[in-house]
Amino acid sequence: MQTHTPHSLPADAVMPSLPQDIAVVVLGVVIGAMLLHGFALLRRDGDNRLLVLLGSGAAASLLEGFACHLINCWHSAVGIREVYVAFGIHVPLWLAELYVVFFGGMSYYFLRGFVKSASFATLFWSFFIVVGMLEGGGEMIGIALGMFVYHGAQPLPIFGFPLYLGFINPAQALAFTAVACLWFKHVKGGARYLLIPLTPVLLAGVYAGLTYPTASFLFAANHGLSVAGSIASMILSVLLAALSYRVLMHLHDQGALVA
Repeated sequence: MQTHTPHSLPADAVMPSLPQDIAVVVLGVVIGAMLLHGFALLRRDGDNRLLVLLGSGAAASLLEGFACHLINCWHSAVGIREVYVAFGIHVPLWLAELYVVFFGGMSYYFLRGFVKSASFATLFWSFFIVVGMLEGGGEMIGIALGMFVYHGAQPLPIFGFPLYLGFINPAQALAFTAVACLWFKHVKGGARYLLIPLTPVLLAGVYAGLTYPTASFLFAANHGLSVAGSIASMILSVLLAALSYRVLMHLHDQGALVA
């Protein structure tokens, strides 16, 4: 029985300026530091992986409108601080920067930690859990500040944050890291930068696949089945993370992962 209907974003909803400004500055400083590190690695060792991943993170931000459309999440109108509008979604600058950190720098530094860790499994699954918790906590704060909102009867919400996203986002980040490692193994030199335009295509497929069990019932406004779908999405996310772990371990055993 369909008892819940997604609703539209209020026309006068506007994202508050101060949280945006703080996020833009903080994330800008973090990205600047990562870029400096990337250029230092390139100059010292000829290692362009960090720069490639930062570029891939920036390209991944092009997916935000599509991703929000799938799960019925709407950002408040952001005016001059928005990067683009897609599917009616206003994508703010701070969120585009977050993609650079999340899919770019974080992938690189996780990889370095994975190579050096004495307990690969502990590091991998701790990363999965901690990233999910940090993302959930950050989104709860953003929702409370009026920076964005999830519409309709979202399944298993915690202070407005749908629980299944705490599984999907770290899973796709780890999967992207595994794919990037395969890319770096087989592609050398400047050709590695071709990963940047491929990133949105890769992530779009992964995100659509993981969210489909939930999104299909969200759009049908069937709350009971969307809860079941969200559980299916979480299971798929854990399975994808496990597959990513196996790929990284295989590459590590082959000596294909270099700190």
